[in-house]
Amino acid sequence: MGLLATVLLFSCKNEADKKADTPTPEISTTKKVEKKVLTPEQSDRVNSLWRKVSVNGDTKNFIRLLTSAGIADTLLFPSSSFTVFSPSNESFEVFTERSNVTNNPAQKEELVTLLKNHIVVGSMNSTQLVQAVKEDGEVVLVTLTGDKLTATMDGNDIVLTNETGTTAKVKKTDIKASNGVLHIIDAVLK
Repeated sequence: MGLLATVLLFSCKNEADKKADTPTPEISTTKKVEKKVLTPEQSDRVNSLWRKVSVNGDTKNFIRLLTSAGIADTLLFPSSSFTVFSPSNESFEVFTERSNVTNNPAQKEELVTLLKNHIVVGSMNSTQLVQAVKEDGEVVLVTLTGDKLTATMDGNDIVLTNETGTTAKVKKTDIKASNGVLHIIDAVLK
């Protein structure tokens, strides 16, 4: 009996040694990811002005206010093209300190008007703006509310002036989208 137990013990040990010497096949844990092909409509939405304004760190206050005013979807659809002059986050912070229009639900219509006055029908990049200003001395742009923005030059800076005389300089230009272009300005055109 003892001899049988010894033989079985050693034979099991030899089997374990053989298993340890046998290489184990590697199992791949990486999945093959298929690239999703977007439809033209999906591609337009991904590259829309709404998306560009949403992901830009300098325009978070602008998109937040567009959303709370209920007009953010204006920038989503490719049916029209726009030029957006978004005030920087810092511009809105300074403006908010002096105005309650951004926080008061009773003044929603004023907020909608304020925001629409930063959106111009038609797409115009900085090169086109500068060239048009150099040719005519100024360019008049029409906003979504029908108000006018006048673009002029101050040295190398594009300056926008609204009908009330408020001015803003264009600080970042030509963030292109499928339905227009985004420029970031240094003041709220109130």
